[in-house]
Amino acid sequence: MRHKWTNLLCASTLLSIIATASCIPRAATTSVQAAQPCVPTTAGTVPVTVNLAAPTTPTVTAFAVNIQQADELAPNSAKQRVDHYILQQMQPAYARLHFSVHGDTFGSIPEIVQGQWDFTHLDNAVAALRAEHQPFFLNVRSAPAWMFNSQGNLRDPSFNEFATYMARLVGWYNKGGFTDDNGVYHHSGHYGWITTWEIWNEPNSGYEIPAPVADPSATWMQAANFARLYDVTTAAMRAVDPTIQTGGPTVSSYPDNPYIQTFVHDIREPLNFLSFHFYAIGAQSEPDTEIFNEVLGQRLLDRIVAIQKIVQQEKPTEHIPLWIDELGFNEIARLPVDPRGTSLLAYAYVATVFTLLEEHGVALYGQFPVLGDAQQSLANYQTLAIYPIFWLYVNVNHAFPPGMAMVPVSSTTGLSALAALTPDKKHLRLMLGNIRVKAPTDNNGTGVAQQVCITIAGLPSGAHTAQVWTYDAQTLKHNGPATAQTVALGQTPRTSTLALNLGGYSATIIDIPLQ
Repeated sequence: MRHKWTNLLCASTLLSIIATASCIPRAATTSVQAAQPCVPTTAGTVPVTVNLAAPTTPTVTAFAVNIQQADELAPNSAKQRVDHYILQQMQPAYARLHFSVHGDTFGSIPEIVQGQWDFTHLDNAVAALRAEHQPFFLNVRSAPAWMFNSQGNLRDPSFNEFATYMARLVGWYNKGGFTDDNGVYHHSGHYGWITTWEIWNEPNSGYEIPAPVADPSATWMQAANFARLYDVTTAAMRAVDPTIQTGGPTVSSYPDNPYIQTFVHDIREPLNFLSFHFYAIGAQSEPDTEIFNEVLGQRLLDRIVAIQKIVQQEKPTEHIPLWIDELGFNEIARLPVDPRGTSLLAYAYVATVFTLLEEHGVALYGQFPVLGDAQQSLANYQTLAIYPIFWLYVNVNHAFPPGMAMVPVSSTTGLSALAALTPDKKHLRLMLGNIRVKAPTDNNGTGVAQQVCITIAGLPSGAHTAQVWTYDAQTLKHNGPATAQTVALGQTPRTSTLALNLGGYSATIIDIPLQ
Protein backbone atom coordinates (compact mmCIF):
# COMPACT_ATOMS: atom_id res chain seq x y z
CA MET A 1 0.00 0.00 0.00
CA ARG A 2 1.18 3.51 -0.77
CA HIS A 3 1.38 5.58 2.44
CA LYS A 4 0.61 9.27 2.67
CA TRP A 5 3.60 11.44 3.49
CA THR A 6 2.62 11.84 7.13
CA ASN A 7 2.59 8.07 7.63
CA LEU A 8 6.26 7.63 8.50
CA LEU A 9 6.81 4.30 10.18
CA CYS A 10 8.64 4.15 13.51
CA ALA A 11 11.40 1.63 14.08
CA SER A 12 14.37 1.44 16.41
CA THR A 13 16.33 -1.40 14.88
CA LEU A 14 16.65 -2.99 11.47
CA LEU A 15 14.89 -6.14 12.64
CA SER A 16 11.87 -4.23 13.90
CA ILE A 17 11.82 -2.17 10.71
CA ILE A 18 11.57 -5.27 8.55
CA ALA A 19 9.23 -7.18 10.82
CA THR A 20 6.63 -4.52 11.56
CA ALA A 21 4.79 -1.68 9.86
CA SER A 22 3.21 0.10 12.80
CA CYS A 23 3.82 3.07 15.15
CA ILE A 24 2.69 5.95 12.96
CA PRO A 25 3.79 9.33 14.35
CA ARG A 26 1.12 11.99 14.42
CA ALA A 27 1.12 15.63 15.36
CA ALA A 28 1.48 16.27 19.07
CA THR A 29 -1.91 16.12 20.80
CA THR A 30 -1.11 18.56 23.60
CA SER A 31 -3.02 21.85 23.64
CA VAL A 32 -1.61 24.64 21.53
CA GLN A 33 -0.93 27.92 23.28
CA ALA A 34 -1.69 31.19 21.53
CA ALA A 35 1.35 32.58 19.76
CA GLN A 36 2.55 36.17 19.56
CA PRO A 37 3.52 37.35 16.08
CA CYS A 38 7.26 37.22 15.51
CA VAL A 39 8.98 40.30 14.12
CA PRO A 40 11.27 39.62 11.13
CA THR A 41 13.25 42.82 11.73
CA THR A 42 14.27 41.85 15.24
CA ALA A 43 18.04 41.76 15.64
CA GLY A 44 19.41 38.24 15.25
CA THR A 45 16.24 36.96 13.55
CA VAL A 46 16.41 35.49 10.05
CA PRO A 47 13.39 36.63 7.97
CA VAL A 48 11.62 34.28 5.56
CA THR A 49 8.73 35.66 3.49
CA VAL A 50 6.06 33.73 1.59
CA ASN A 51 3.48 35.48 -0.60
CA LEU A 52 0.53 33.24 -1.48
CA ALA A 53 -0.81 35.86 -3.92
CA ALA A 54 2.31 35.66 -6.12
CA PRO A 55 2.37 33.58 -9.34
CA THR A 56 3.27 29.93 -8.87
CA THR A 57 5.20 27.38 -10.91
CA PRO A 58 4.68 23.60 -10.86
CA THR A 59 7.05 21.43 -8.87
CA VAL A 60 8.76 18.79 -11.03
CA THR A 61 11.58 17.22 -9.00
CA ALA A 62 11.17 13.53 -8.18
CA PHE A 63 13.49 11.16 -6.34
CA ALA A 64 15.29 8.12 -7.69
CA VAL A 65 17.57 5.70 -5.86
CA ASN A 66 20.56 3.74 -7.15
CA ILE A 67 20.86 -0.04 -6.77
CA GLN A 68 24.41 -1.00 -7.72
CA GLN A 69 24.33 -4.78 -8.04
CA ALA A 70 21.69 -7.38 -8.72
CA ASP A 71 22.56 -9.19 -5.48
CA GLU A 72 20.72 -6.40 -3.62
CA LEU A 73 17.50 -7.83 -5.04
CA ALA A 74 18.39 -11.52 -4.83
CA PRO A 75 15.31 -13.52 -3.71
CA ASN A 76 14.96 -14.05 0.06
CA SER A 77 18.23 -12.28 0.87
CA ALA A 78 18.80 -9.84 3.72
CA LYS A 79 19.78 -7.13 1.24
CA GLN A 80 16.58 -7.67 -0.71
CA ARG A 81 14.50 -7.26 2.44
CA VAL A 82 16.22 -3.97 3.29
CA ASP A 83 15.92 -2.66 -0.27
CA HIS A 84 12.27 -3.67 -0.33
CA TYR A 85 11.59 -1.82 2.92
CA ILE A 86 13.41 1.31 1.72
CA LEU A 87 11.53 1.34 -1.59
CA GLN A 88 8.18 0.79 0.10
CA GLN A 89 8.67 3.60 2.60
CA MET A 90 10.32 6.11 0.30
CA GLN A 91 8.37 5.31 -2.88
CA PRO A 92 10.84 6.95 -5.28
CA ALA A 93 9.78 7.79 -8.81
CA TYR A 94 12.49 5.45 -10.11
CA ALA A 95 15.00 2.88 -9.02
CA ARG A 96 18.10 3.09 -11.21
CA LEU A 97 19.57 -0.36 -11.81
CA HIS A 98 23.22 0.68 -12.09
CA PHE A 99 24.68 -2.60 -13.35
CA SER A 100 27.98 -3.60 -14.94
CA VAL A 101 30.81 -6.13 -14.79
CA HIS A 102 33.20 -3.55 -13.33
CA GLY A 103 33.76 -4.55 -9.71
CA ASP A 104 30.74 -6.88 -9.84
CA THR A 105 31.39 -10.52 -8.90
CA PHE A 106 27.70 -11.38 -8.81
CA GLY A 107 26.93 -11.25 -12.52
CA SER A 108 24.43 -8.42 -12.75
CA ILE A 109 24.45 -8.31 -16.56
CA PRO A 110 24.50 -11.26 -18.99
CA GLU A 111 27.20 -12.51 -21.37
CA ILE A 112 30.14 -11.74 -19.09
CA VAL A 113 31.82 -14.46 -21.14
CA GLN A 114 31.19 -14.09 -24.86
CA GLY A 115 28.47 -16.43 -26.06
CA GLN A 116 27.39 -17.47 -22.54
CA TRP A 117 24.00 -15.93 -21.86
CA ASP A 118 22.75 -16.05 -18.26
CA PHE A 119 19.98 -13.65 -17.30
CA THR A 120 19.22 -15.25 -13.92
CA HIS A 121 20.38 -12.45 -11.63
CA LEU A 122 19.19 -9.59 -13.82
CA ASP A 123 15.81 -11.29 -14.27
CA ASN A 124 15.48 -11.67 -10.49
CA ALA A 125 16.25 -8.00 -9.93
CA VAL A 126 13.81 -6.79 -12.58
CA ALA A 127 11.11 -9.22 -11.46
CA ALA A 128 11.46 -8.05 -7.83
CA LEU A 129 10.80 -4.43 -8.80
CA ARG A 130 7.95 -5.34 -11.11
CA ALA A 131 6.34 -7.41 -8.36
CA GLU A 132 6.11 -4.39 -6.07
CA HIS A 133 5.15 -2.00 -8.92
CA GLN A 134 8.31 0.07 -8.45
CA PRO A 135 9.18 2.07 -11.59
CA PHE A 136 12.81 1.63 -12.63
CA PHE A 137 15.26 2.06 -15.48
CA LEU A 138 18.29 0.03 -16.49
CA ASN A 139 21.72 1.61 -16.77
CA VAL A 140 24.22 -0.77 -18.39
CA ARG A 141 27.36 0.98 -17.18
CA SER A 142 29.74 -0.29 -19.86
CA ALA A 143 30.27 -3.14 -22.29
CA PRO A 144 31.40 -6.61 -21.18
CA ALA A 145 35.18 -6.87 -20.83
CA TRP A 146 35.59 -9.03 -23.93
CA MET A 147 34.47 -6.12 -26.15
CA PHE A 148 37.58 -4.08 -25.25
CA ASN A 149 41.05 -4.18 -26.79
CA SER A 150 44.36 -4.11 -24.93
CA GLN A 151 44.37 -0.30 -24.88
CA GLY A 152 41.05 -0.14 -23.06
CA ASN A 153 39.03 0.97 -26.09
CA LEU A 154 36.08 -0.79 -27.67
CA ARG A 155 37.53 -3.17 -30.25
CA ASP A 156 34.78 -2.32 -32.73
CA PRO A 157 35.14 1.39 -33.58
CA SER A 158 31.79 1.34 -35.40
CA PHE A 159 30.09 0.52 -32.05
CA ASN A 160 27.86 -2.03 -33.79
CA GLU A 161 29.03 -4.84 -31.50
CA PHE A 162 27.89 -3.01 -28.37
CA ALA A 163 24.72 -1.84 -30.15
CA THR A 164 23.86 -5.43 -31.06
CA TYR A 165 24.43 -6.49 -27.45
CA MET A 166 22.06 -3.81 -26.15
CA ALA A 167 19.46 -4.63 -28.82
CA ARG A 168 19.49 -8.23 -27.64
CA LEU A 169 18.81 -7.10 -24.08
CA VAL A 170 15.79 -5.19 -25.40
CA GLY A 171 14.67 -8.31 -27.24
CA TRP A 172 14.99 -10.44 -24.11
CA TYR A 173 12.98 -8.08 -21.91
CA ASN A 174 10.48 -6.58 -24.30
CA LYS A 175 9.93 -8.96 -27.23
CA GLY A 176 10.11 -12.44 -25.75
CA GLY A 177 13.70 -13.26 -26.76
CA PHE A 178 16.48 -12.79 -29.31
CA THR A 179 18.71 -14.66 -31.75
CA ASP A 180 22.47 -14.79 -31.03
CA ASP A 181 25.47 -14.74 -33.39
CA ASN A 182 25.19 -18.49 -33.95
CA GLY A 183 21.56 -18.34 -35.00
CA VAL A 184 20.33 -19.75 -31.68
CA TYR A 185 17.10 -18.27 -30.38
CA HIS A 186 17.00 -17.47 -26.65
CA HIS A 187 13.43 -17.46 -25.35
CA SER A 188 12.50 -15.32 -22.33
CA GLY A 189 8.75 -14.95 -22.48
CA HIS A 190 9.17 -11.36 -21.23
CA TYR A 191 7.21 -8.61 -22.95
CA GLY A 192 7.41 -4.91 -22.08
CA TRP A 193 9.52 -5.43 -18.97
CA ILE A 194 11.94 -2.49 -19.35
CA THR A 195 10.67 0.72 -20.89
CA THR A 196 13.52 3.13 -19.97
CA TRP A 197 17.23 2.62 -20.66
CA GLU A 198 20.31 4.71 -19.89
CA ILE A 199 23.29 4.27 -22.21
CA TRP A 200 26.71 3.82 -20.56
CA ASN A 201 28.02 5.58 -17.44
CA GLU A 202 30.51 8.45 -17.21
CA PRO A 203 32.07 8.10 -20.68
CA ASN A 204 34.15 11.19 -19.94
CA SER A 205 36.30 9.17 -17.53
CA GLY A 206 37.91 5.73 -17.59
CA TYR A 207 36.98 4.51 -14.13
CA GLU A 208 34.10 2.35 -15.39
CA ILE A 209 36.08 0.48 -18.06
CA PRO A 210 36.61 -3.26 -17.28
CA ALA A 211 39.95 -3.25 -19.16
CA PRO A 212 43.38 -1.61 -18.69
CA VAL A 213 43.19 2.15 -19.17
CA ALA A 214 46.37 4.24 -19.10
CA ASP A 215 44.82 7.14 -17.18
CA PRO A 216 41.34 6.51 -15.75
CA SER A 217 40.98 10.17 -14.78
CA ALA A 218 41.41 11.31 -18.38
CA THR A 219 38.53 11.52 -20.86
CA TRP A 220 37.95 7.94 -22.01
CA MET A 221 35.75 8.70 -25.01
CA GLN A 222 35.49 12.08 -26.66
CA ALA A 223 32.02 13.62 -26.82
CA ALA A 224 31.65 13.33 -30.60
CA ASN A 225 32.46 9.61 -30.44
CA PHE A 226 30.09 9.04 -27.57
CA ALA A 227 27.34 10.82 -29.50
CA ARG A 228 27.94 8.34 -32.31
CA LEU A 229 27.90 5.40 -29.86
CA TYR A 230 24.61 6.71 -28.46
CA ASP A 231 23.05 7.05 -31.93
CA VAL A 232 24.19 3.63 -33.18
CA THR A 233 23.13 1.90 -29.97
CA THR A 234 19.73 3.50 -29.49
CA ALA A 235 18.86 3.05 -33.18
CA ALA A 236 19.54 -0.69 -32.83
CA MET A 237 17.52 -0.86 -29.62
CA ARG A 238 14.57 1.02 -31.10
CA ALA A 239 14.62 -1.23 -34.15
CA VAL A 240 13.65 -4.01 -31.71
CA ASP A 241 11.20 -1.94 -29.68
CA PRO A 242 10.38 1.57 -30.94
CA THR A 243 8.45 2.42 -27.76
CA ILE A 244 11.43 2.52 -25.39
CA GLN A 245 12.82 5.66 -23.78
CA THR A 246 16.60 6.26 -23.80
CA GLY A 247 18.90 8.87 -22.31
CA GLY A 248 22.43 9.94 -21.43
CA PRO A 249 25.25 10.98 -21.47
CA THR A 250 25.56 10.26 -17.71
CA VAL A 251 28.75 12.30 -17.41
CA SER A 252 30.69 12.62 -14.16
CA SER A 253 30.21 15.35 -11.59
CA TYR A 254 33.18 17.40 -12.77
CA PRO A 255 31.70 20.28 -14.82
CA ASP A 256 32.41 19.65 -18.49
CA ASN A 257 29.85 21.72 -20.33
CA PRO A 258 31.67 21.55 -23.71
CA TYR A 259 31.33 17.74 -23.54
CA ILE A 260 27.57 18.01 -23.09
CA GLN A 261 27.31 20.72 -25.76
CA THR A 262 29.06 18.52 -28.34
CA PHE A 263 27.02 15.47 -27.36
CA VAL A 264 23.67 17.28 -27.59
CA HIS A 265 24.67 18.97 -30.85
CA ASP A 266 25.83 15.77 -32.55
CA ILE A 267 23.16 13.21 -31.63
CA ARG A 268 20.40 12.47 -34.11
CA GLU A 269 18.45 9.81 -32.22
CA PRO A 270 15.84 10.87 -29.63
CA LEU A 271 17.11 11.92 -26.20
CA ASN A 272 14.32 11.33 -23.71
CA PHE A 273 16.33 12.65 -20.78
CA LEU A 274 19.72 14.28 -20.34
CA SER A 275 21.61 12.92 -17.35
CA PHE A 276 24.67 13.91 -15.38
CA HIS A 277 26.07 13.38 -11.88
CA PHE A 278 26.73 15.61 -8.89
CA TYR A 279 28.91 15.08 -5.83
CA ALA A 280 29.80 18.20 -3.89
CA ILE A 281 33.40 17.32 -3.08
CA GLY A 282 36.13 14.80 -3.82
CA ALA A 283 38.16 14.73 -0.61
CA GLN A 284 37.35 14.18 3.04
CA SER A 285 39.68 17.05 3.96
CA GLU A 286 37.56 19.71 2.25
CA PRO A 287 35.74 21.92 4.79
CA ASP A 288 32.00 22.27 5.23
CA THR A 289 32.03 25.69 3.55
CA GLU A 290 33.30 24.14 0.31
CA ILE A 291 30.37 21.71 0.24
CA PHE A 292 27.74 24.44 0.21
CA ASN A 293 29.84 26.65 -2.07
CA GLU A 294 29.82 23.88 -4.69
CA VAL A 295 26.06 23.38 -4.34
CA LEU A 296 25.38 27.06 -4.90
CA GLY A 297 28.22 27.62 -7.36
CA GLN A 298 30.06 26.15 -10.31
CA ARG A 299 29.58 22.46 -9.68
CA LEU A 300 25.78 22.38 -9.37
CA LEU A 301 23.83 25.62 -9.74
CA ASP A 302 25.98 27.15 -12.48
CA ARG A 303 26.15 23.82 -14.27
CA ILE A 304 22.38 23.35 -14.27
CA VAL A 305 21.88 26.82 -15.77
CA ALA A 306 24.55 26.18 -18.41
CA ILE A 307 23.16 22.78 -19.43
CA GLN A 308 19.63 24.10 -19.72
CA LYS A 309 20.94 26.87 -21.97
CA ILE A 310 22.76 24.30 -24.12
CA VAL A 311 19.61 22.22 -24.57
CA GLN A 312 17.60 25.30 -25.47
CA GLN A 313 20.19 26.34 -28.06
CA GLU A 314 20.79 22.92 -29.61
CA LYS A 315 17.33 21.34 -29.38
CA PRO A 316 14.94 24.31 -29.12
CA THR A 317 11.85 22.37 -30.23
CA GLU A 318 12.39 19.40 -27.90
CA HIS A 319 11.45 19.12 -24.25
CA ILE A 320 14.35 17.18 -22.72
CA PRO A 321 14.11 16.81 -18.92
CA LEU A 322 17.29 17.12 -16.91
CA TRP A 323 18.11 14.14 -14.69
CA ILE A 324 20.82 14.19 -12.03
CA ASP A 325 20.67 10.44 -11.60
CA GLU A 326 23.66 10.15 -9.29
CA LEU A 327 23.60 12.70 -6.53
CA GLY A 328 25.77 11.99 -3.53
CA PHE A 329 28.13 13.74 -1.23
CA ASN A 330 31.79 12.78 -1.71
CA GLU A 331 32.50 10.97 -4.96
CA ILE A 332 35.92 9.54 -4.08
CA ALA A 333 35.38 5.99 -2.85
CA ARG A 334 38.52 5.64 -0.79
CA LEU A 335 39.49 5.74 2.88
CA PRO A 336 39.01 7.56 5.12
CA VAL A 337 35.23 7.44 4.84
CA ASP A 338 33.73 10.93 4.95
CA PRO A 339 30.92 10.67 7.52
CA ARG A 340 29.23 13.93 6.55
CA GLY A 341 27.05 12.30 3.93
CA THR A 342 25.00 10.63 6.67
CA SER A 343 25.66 12.94 9.63
CA LEU A 344 24.11 16.17 10.86
CA LEU A 345 25.32 18.17 7.87
CA ALA A 346 23.52 15.78 5.52
CA TYR A 347 20.11 17.05 6.68
CA ALA A 348 20.94 20.59 5.55
CA TYR A 349 22.62 19.31 2.40
CA VAL A 350 19.65 17.24 1.17
CA ALA A 351 17.11 19.98 1.93
CA THR A 352 19.19 22.63 0.16
CA VAL A 353 19.99 20.54 -2.91
CA PHE A 354 16.35 19.47 -3.33
CA THR A 355 15.22 23.09 -3.01
CA LEU A 356 17.71 24.22 -5.66
CA LEU A 357 16.61 21.49 -8.08
CA GLU A 358 12.95 22.45 -7.65
CA GLU A 359 13.73 26.12 -8.22
CA HIS A 360 15.49 25.31 -11.49
CA GLY A 361 13.12 22.69 -12.87
CA VAL A 362 15.38 19.63 -12.61
CA ALA A 363 13.20 16.57 -13.05
CA LEU A 364 15.19 13.93 -11.12
CA TYR A 365 17.23 13.82 -7.91
CA GLY A 366 18.98 10.44 -8.05
CA GLN A 367 20.14 9.65 -4.50
CA PHE A 368 23.30 7.54 -4.59
CA PRO A 369 23.38 4.76 -3.43
CA VAL A 370 20.85 2.69 -1.46
CA LEU A 371 23.50 0.45 0.12
CA GLY A 372 26.93 1.87 0.89
CA ASP A 373 28.84 3.35 3.79
CA ALA A 374 28.55 6.45 5.99
CA GLN A 375 29.98 8.60 3.20
CA GLN A 376 26.71 8.40 1.25
CA SER A 377 23.91 5.85 1.36
CA LEU A 378 20.59 5.02 2.93
CA ALA A 379 21.77 1.83 4.64
CA ASN A 380 25.12 0.24 5.48
CA TYR A 381 26.09 -2.46 2.97
CA GLN A 382 27.67 -4.63 5.68
CA THR A 383 25.44 -4.29 8.75
CA LEU A 384 22.34 -3.28 6.74
CA ALA A 385 21.52 -0.70 9.41
CA ILE A 386 19.52 2.22 8.07
CA TYR A 387 21.12 5.65 8.39
CA PRO A 388 19.10 8.53 9.92
CA ILE A 389 19.22 10.53 6.68
CA PHE A 390 16.83 7.99 5.14
CA TRP A 391 13.94 9.39 7.14
CA LEU A 392 14.43 12.86 5.71
CA TYR A 393 14.37 11.46 2.17
CA VAL A 394 11.08 9.73 2.99
CA ASN A 395 9.52 12.88 4.39
CA VAL A 396 10.70 15.18 1.59
CA ASN A 397 9.57 12.74 -1.10
CA HIS A 398 6.05 12.55 0.29
CA ALA A 399 5.80 16.22 1.28
CA PHE A 400 6.89 17.65 -2.09
CA PRO A 401 5.78 15.43 -4.96
CA PRO A 402 5.75 16.72 -8.54
CA GLY A 403 2.60 18.62 -9.43
CA MET A 404 2.43 21.01 -6.49
CA ALA A 405 2.33 24.78 -6.98
CA MET A 406 5.66 26.30 -5.96
CA VAL A 407 5.22 29.65 -4.23
CA PRO A 408 7.93 32.33 -4.29
CA VAL A 409 9.80 32.50 -0.99
CA SER A 410 12.63 34.78 0.06
CA SER A 411 15.36 33.97 2.57
CA THR A 412 18.88 35.06 3.41
CA THR A 413 22.37 33.61 3.11
CA GLY A 414 22.80 30.55 5.28
CA LEU A 415 19.24 29.32 4.83
CA SER A 416 17.50 27.56 1.93
CA ALA A 417 13.71 27.80 1.70
CA LEU A 418 11.07 26.05 -0.40
CA ALA A 419 7.31 26.67 -0.31
CA ALA A 420 4.55 24.95 -2.26
CA LEU A 421 0.78 24.45 -2.23
CA THR A 422 -0.75 21.00 -2.56
CA PRO A 423 -2.78 20.48 -5.76
CA ASP A 424 -6.05 20.77 -3.84
CA LYS A 425 -4.84 24.05 -2.26
CA LYS A 426 -5.64 22.68 1.20
CA HIS A 427 -2.07 22.70 2.54
CA LEU A 428 0.93 24.98 2.37
CA ARG A 429 4.22 23.17 2.86
CA LEU A 430 7.62 24.67 3.51
CA MET A 431 11.12 23.28 3.91
CA LEU A 432 14.08 25.06 5.45
CA GLY A 433 17.70 23.99 5.29
CA ASN A 434 20.03 25.57 7.84
CA ILE A 435 23.41 25.64 6.06
CA ARG A 436 25.10 28.35 8.12
CA VAL A 437 28.66 27.25 8.89
CA LYS A 438 30.19 28.20 12.21
CA ALA A 439 33.83 28.55 11.14
CA PRO A 440 35.53 28.44 7.72
CA THR A 441 37.71 25.52 8.81
CA ASP A 442 34.87 23.37 10.19
CA ASN A 443 34.89 19.81 8.91
CA ASN A 444 31.81 17.87 10.01
CA GLY A 445 30.86 20.74 12.28
CA THR A 446 27.54 21.45 13.95
CA GLY A 447 26.55 24.63 12.15
CA VAL A 448 25.01 27.69 13.78
CA ALA A 449 21.64 27.92 15.51
CA GLN A 450 19.30 30.47 13.91
CA GLN A 451 16.05 32.08 14.98
CA VAL A 452 13.70 32.29 12.02
CA CYS A 453 10.60 34.40 11.56
CA ILE A 454 8.41 33.16 8.68
CA THR A 455 5.93 35.74 7.41
CA ILE A 456 3.12 34.44 5.21
CA ALA A 457 0.99 36.92 3.29
CA GLY A 458 -2.41 35.84 2.03
CA LEU A 459 -2.96 32.95 4.44
CA PRO A 460 -6.69 32.15 4.89
CA SER A 461 -8.19 33.29 8.19
CA GLY A 462 -8.90 29.69 9.18
CA ALA A 463 -5.23 28.72 9.29
CA HIS A 464 -4.09 28.79 12.92
CA THR A 465 -1.49 26.05 13.41
CA ALA A 466 1.38 24.33 11.69
CA GLN A 467 2.84 20.86 12.00
CA VAL A 468 6.63 20.93 12.11
CA TRP A 469 9.07 18.06 11.53
CA THR A 470 12.64 18.84 12.58
CA TYR A 471 15.72 16.91 11.47
CA ASP A 472 18.63 18.03 13.64
CA ALA A 473 21.07 16.72 16.25
CA GLN A 474 18.28 15.29 18.39
CA THR A 475 16.70 13.47 15.45
CA LEU A 476 20.11 12.12 14.50
CA LYS A 477 20.52 10.56 17.94
CA HIS A 478 17.34 8.46 17.90
CA ASN A 479 17.66 7.49 14.20
CA GLY A 480 14.05 7.38 13.18
CA PRO A 481 11.33 9.48 11.63
CA ALA A 482 10.90 12.90 13.18
CA THR A 483 7.76 13.41 15.24
CA ALA A 484 5.51 16.28 14.20
CA GLN A 485 5.04 19.11 16.67
CA THR A 486 1.99 21.38 16.51
CA VAL A 487 2.96 25.04 16.61
CA ALA A 488 0.61 28.04 16.75
CA LEU A 489 0.77 30.75 14.11
CA GLY A 490 1.02 34.39 15.12
CA GLN A 491 -1.61 36.66 13.56
CA THR A 492 -1.38 40.25 12.35
CA PRO A 493 -4.00 42.17 10.34
CA ARG A 494 -2.44 41.23 6.98
CA THR A 495 -0.09 38.33 7.63
CA SER A 496 0.52 35.20 9.65
CA THR A 497 3.86 34.44 11.24
CA LEU A 498 5.69 31.38 12.51
CA ALA A 499 8.70 31.55 14.84
CA LEU A 500 11.18 28.68 14.77
CA ASN A 501 14.52 27.95 16.39
CA LEU A 502 16.82 26.01 14.05
CA GLY A 503 19.53 24.24 16.04
CA GLY A 504 22.58 24.21 13.76
CA TYR A 505 22.76 22.13 10.57
CA SER A 506 19.20 20.89 10.07
CA ALA A 507 16.21 20.43 7.82
CA THR A 508 12.72 21.51 8.84
CA ILE A 509 9.48 20.54 7.08
CA ILE A 510 6.32 22.50 7.83
CA ASP A 511 2.73 21.72 6.92
CA ILE A 512 0.04 24.40 7.37
CA PRO A 513 -3.58 23.29 6.83
CA LEU A 514 -5.41 26.07 5.02
CA GLN A 515 -8.96 24.96 5.82
